[in-house]
Amino acid sequence: ADEAAAKAGAAQRYAEARGTAELLASGSDDFTVFLWAPAAGKKPIARLTGHVQLVNAVTFSPDGQWLASGSFDGAIRLWAARTGKFVAALRGHVGA
Repeated sequence: ADEAAAKAGAAQRYAEARGTAELLASGSDDFTVFLWAPAAGKKPIARLTGHVQLVNAVTFSPDGQWLASGSFDGAIRLWAARTGKFVAALRGHVGA
């Protein structure tokens, strides 16, 4: 019974974290990141700005809550993955 309850709780937490739609992020040489919901349409749902050089890496956290973008400007920017809202900039590699 305890194992079944644990599995049910884990499945519920997973469903809440995953949300209802898959998301895709793309970085560009125009210094932006676009957030897409491919199942919802062909237009991006958000344009994320703030980098001052081209974006060369984007990745989602394992739980799907965060999006990190890396740029040649030396910053990692963190975003709320579902909304594209800016959260923080990490600049540890500037001047390194």
